[in-house]
Amino acid sequence: MNNTSKKIQNVAIKKNNKNSINRSNMLKKNKHIDQCTIKKNKNLNTLRPPIVSIMGHVDHGKTSLLDAIRNSNVVSSEYGEITQHIKAYKVEVMKGSSITFLDTPGHEIFVTMRSRGIKITDIILLVISATEGLKAQTIEIINQAKSENVPIIIAINKIDLPNADPQKIMHDLSKYGLIYESWGGDTIIINISAKNKININLLLEMIILKADMMELKANYDTQATGIVLEAQLDKHVGPVATLLIQDGTLKLSDNLVIGQTYAKVRAILNEHNQKLQIALPSTPIKIYGINEVPQVGDKFSIVADEVEAKKIVDNKKEEIIMYHHGIDTQKISTSILEKSVKELKIIIKTDVKGTLEALIGDLKAINKMPGINLKIISKSVGLITKSDIDLASVSNALIIAFNIHLDKLILKLAKLKKVDIKLYKLLPEVALNIKTLMTNMLDPIIETRVLGRASVKKIFKLSNSKIIYGCYVINGKIRNNSKIKLLRNNKLVCESNISSLKRFKEDIHEVEVGYECGISINNNIKDIQINDIIENFVIETIKN
Repeated sequence: MNNTSKKIQNVAIKKNNKNSINRSNMLKKNKHIDQCTIKKNKNLNTLRPPIVSIMGHVDHGKTSLLDAIRNSNVVSSEYGEITQHIKAYKVEVMKGSSITFLDTPGHEIFVTMRSRGIKITDIILLVISATEGLKAQTIEIINQAKSENVPIIIAINKIDLPNADPQKIMHDLSKYGLIYESWGGDTIIINISAKNKININLLLEMIILKADMMELKANYDTQATGIVLEAQLDKHVGPVATLLIQDGTLKLSDNLVIGQTYAKVRAILNEHNQKLQIALPSTPIKIYGINEVPQVGDKFSIVADEVEAKKIVDNKKEEIIMYHHGIDTQKISTSILEKSVKELKIIIKTDVKGTLEALIGDLKAINKMPGINLKIISKSVGLITKSDIDLASVSNALIIAFNIHLDKLILKLAKLKKVDIKLYKLLPEVALNIKTLMTNMLDPIIETRVLGRASVKKIFKLSNSKIIYGCYVINGKIRNNSKIKLLRNNKLVCESNISSLKRFKEDIHEVEVGYECGISINNNIKDIQINDIIENFVIETIKN
């Protein structure tokens, strides 16, 4: 055990010995407090398991670390080996002690999801690769954690690799106020290898001891409250939500209000799909029995019965409709003025609610392009339906489908109605492609580029009524069969085109600066005078 471990353990033993013994006694027969224990301990306010968010830059090994802790194989199930959703697991790490881990995405487009993880977490376990060091997302996590006053434990991963340099990482972390305790600071930093399971037990021990010092408590003898971590539409059981219990106890058949949805809990399952009768604080669970798919981040609470739950939800929806009706009325006059602005309309369909939220957040970030608006006219979880195709057809909208199966009949209907469906499996591709589409929709920029100028020195009137102007090229070049402006005293007289360009009676393509030439102009403009300037230019179309 290192100095940090000893220091924290000594404080924990002195301050929390009684609470730690109580928790150990209460849980020694079971991983969770059962209903009998709750009945015997009215107004129970005791230690609860810590909620730890594992965060870090993509490919730094945070999911591999959780894999090592759970002794399972999570990485292989991830498409492209990028964590796509928040996942929650409760792990018993030693007798009588457990930790709830939130496995949060590490890719930069998941800022919103990481932010949500921080707001519900007790400790952030920040994983940093010993071979790559601090990345922009790593620093962003540090700043978010500090703003939320969430303590950070650092796991420097991949220390077994030949190019590992944990000392450099510790030095870089000190620039952001995270100073290793051996250097006089108070930041717990553990060198690990998730792949070879080096120092994993020490890391878990540090988390438990840190949690003991924090004295994290909850009331087990009250109605459950918490937050939605994930939500989706299951084709077999209907709407499903992953909840995190933050306080109180949730029981089978409880009636819930979850944001703008309601539920009578028909089933409670843990992360191993084992059925539970109750769920306690710091426990992630999956529930069935919801009327609609709730929003990720929605809070839930228990109400008396289903009638009351439905009434509360209906009132919420009515308030929202009235609010948006008022906003839309105010925007009518503004929309008339904005008709000249182009618009890309899209319909979003995703596999789960967490992806939907991340995708919307990422698209909002690119919706700042002058001259074009990105408008999401519909967004939902589930398969593409006939209604989606009809809406896209009448609205001239594009359908964005993420990680969902495309039915053959739907594809046929889309082709018939000329609706474009774009299917994605990695979120970074969506924003990149949509940005390209928006750019291509913009009107091209028309630019006038001056090629050169020539001064009129002589005027030759030929027998066939053709006029040739003897000129001297004063800058740039003069090109045959191109546009010109006739300038007199720097004022525009007229515009025309060069019909022929000669030098010593020979037709040529262009004349450079410092040379004389003969220029004929379309329509034989008659009022050209000596010392007038012929400005040669081209009009170019530049793509945005």
